[in-house]
Amino acid sequence: MVLAFVGPLLSILVAALILFSGLAAKLRDIATVLSRFGWVRLLVFFTLYTLIVYVVTFPLEWYQGYALEHYYGLSTQSFAAWIADEGKELLVSVVLLAVVPILWLAYRAIEKSPRRWWLWFAFATLPLVLGIALIEPLVIDPLFNKFTPLRDQQLKAKIIALAERAEIPGRKVYEVDKSKQTKTLNAYVNGFGVSQRIVLWDTTLHAMSDDEILYVMGHEMGHYKLAHIWKGIALSALGSFALLWIAARIARWAVRRFGDAWGFHELHDIASLPLLLAILLGLNFVSQPISNAVSRRIETEADALRPRDHPRQRRGGARVSQARRAEQVESRSAGLDPTDALHAPHLGRSRAPGARVPAVGAGQAEPLLPREIVEAAARRLRPASQTGARIRKAQSVITIFATLVIPSALNRAR
Repeated sequence: MVLAFVGPLLSILVAALILFSGLAAKLRDIATVLSRFGWVRLLVFFTLYTLIVYVVTFPLEWYQGYALEHYYGLSTQSFAAWIADEGKELLVSVVLLAVVPILWLAYRAIEKSPRRWWLWFAFATLPLVLGIALIEPLVIDPLFNKFTPLRDQQLKAKIIALAERAEIPGRKVYEVDKSKQTKTLNAYVNGFGVSQRIVLWDTTLHAMSDDEILYVMGHEMGHYKLAHIWKGIALSALGSFALLWIAARIARWAVRRFGDAWGFHELHDIASLPLLLAILLGLNFVSQPISNAVSRRIETEADALRPRDHPRQRRGGARVSQARRAEQVESRSAGLDPTDALHAPHLGRSRAPGARVPAVGAGQAEPLLPREIVEAAARRLRPASQTGARIRKAQSVITIFATLVIPSALNRAR
C-alpha cells in the first residue's frame, strides 16, 4: 500500500525540485541552443527531463520492479534484461510523445489558445487513446516479447468457441514468451480492428489445464462482452475534461505565483513541462478512488463465468464456496495465499483477496462457461501459494495516456 503513495509523490517532488532549482529553465536553454525548431527543442527537453527523472527515481523503480518481484519469487529476469526493458520503455515514451510531435502540438495549442488549450487537449484524448490501443499489440508489445500463433490447436478451438459466445469477432490467438520475465500467469484480449487478438502467456499454458485456462479466459472475455474497454475509454475521455480544466487553472496560478523562481512566465514555455506533468500526475493520483471504484464494479460484472444455474447456487453457503474457488483462481495467478490482503496493492489487484466472495453468486450476467467447466477448474486447482498471476487491466494505461503522463503508462503486464 505504501508504494502506491510513494511513487506518485516522489515523481511530483522531483518535478518540483527541477522547477525550483532552475534546472527546467537550464534544460530549456540547452534545447534552444541546439535547435531553432520548436519540435526539436521539445524533443531535446523531454529526452533530458525523462532521463533525469528516471535516474533520480531509479532506486524506487529497482525496488518495486526488480527487487520486490524477486523477493516474492515472481520474476525470472536477470538485472541486465530488466534494465534493457526499462530502456525500451523510456525509448517508447520519447518516441510516442516527442518524436511523434504530440508534445509540440500540445504546446502550440497552449500558445495559440492560452485559455482554452485544456479543451483542445480533452478533445484530443479520445483519438490518442484509440491510436495507442490500435498500435500497442502490433508495435509496442513485440518490442518486449515474441508473439506466435497458439500451437495447441485443440485449446485454440475451445478458446475461439468461448470467444464466439462472448461475441468477440477476432480469430487470432497468440502465445507470448513471458516466462523469460516472470513466473506469473495471464491471458487477455486487447486491440481492436486489425490488431484485435487473444493472448495467453506461456507460463499460463505450462501451469494450467485447458479447463483452468478457459476459466480465466471466461472472465477476461466477460470484459469484452460487457464492453468494459470501450466504457473505460469513454469514461477516461469524459474525465479528462474535468482533470484538464482543473489542471489549467492550477497551472495558471502556479506560473503567476512562482514564475520568477522557475525562470518562465508563460505556460507555453517548454520549461513548464515538469509543472504540467506534476499537476496531471497529482490529479490522476487524487482521482484514483473513483477509478478503483469503477474497476471493482467492472471486475464484479466480468465474473459472469460462474454457474448461476447450478442448484447449489441457490443456497448462501454454496455461493460463498463458489466465490472462494473464483478467488483461488485469481490468487493463484498472483502467487499469493487467497487470505493475504496485505500484498494485493503491490501486485496490482483491483481489490483485496476475499472481496469477490459476496460478489460472485450475486451478479446477474449470463455465464460464459457451463458449470461443468467451472467445477472441473476448481477441482484441479493447486494451493494458491504454489504458483501465481498478476492481472493488470488496461484501464491504468488508458487513464495515464488520457492525462498525458506517459512515463508511467507503458504497463506491459496488463
